[in-house]
Amino acid sequence: MKHLLTLIACLGFISTAAFAQSPAGVLEMNKLFSKNLKYSTEARNADIQGTVLLSIEIDDQGYPANVKVLEGNPILVEEVQDTYTKVEENWKPAYLGDKAFGQEYLLAVKFKMQEPQKDPRDPFTVTAHAKKKPVTIEDYTERIAESPLDAGLYERRANLYEFQGQKLLAEMDRNQVAFLKDKFLTQIVVVGYGPQYRSL
Repeated sequence: MKHLLTLIACLGFISTAAFAQSPAGVLEMNKLFSKNLKYSTEARNADIQGTVLLSIEIDDQGYPANVKVLEGNPILVEEVQDTYTKVEENWKPAYLGDKAFGQEYLLAVKFKMQEPQKDPRDPFTVTAHAKKKPVTIEDYTERIAESPLDAGLYERRANLYEFQGQKLLAEMDRNQVAFLKDKFLTQIVVVGYGPQYRSL
């Protein structure tokens, strides 16, 4: 199994990264996830992307007592559950970093497909640069309704609120960001490279 994971990593089909500024214990947990997580061929070929969100109850000794899947595509959920089982078998209370024992926390694994880079010298890939429509508060509100646990969406909406002079609403969103960041054990990104990369 280790040889297979090494081969996949060498072929460049998977790379994992965790958000920066994590305590040492959390970084160790992320390394354990990174060693075991993979972006399955089935998911990559079907261009399946998205976030798997877990709720993990931690007992008074700092060990997982119960885990629930809150959201995620079934194919991605299966991979995260398999990997979580391996992490749980090697769990150390130090993985919690500065988090308190006896609490419930969130863990997110985001699967994202890497788009191939287009060669600007190729006349067939050059297209006119269309102006992007600016993202509005309403756009972020819709996205938050779909993903209410995404702290990044609240942060970006808070910036827009502040830009428009709505300081109280910006502060409310930032309070939500702080709450969510406190509730997340970690957030991991798994990048998949599709079949088109093999010919590049």
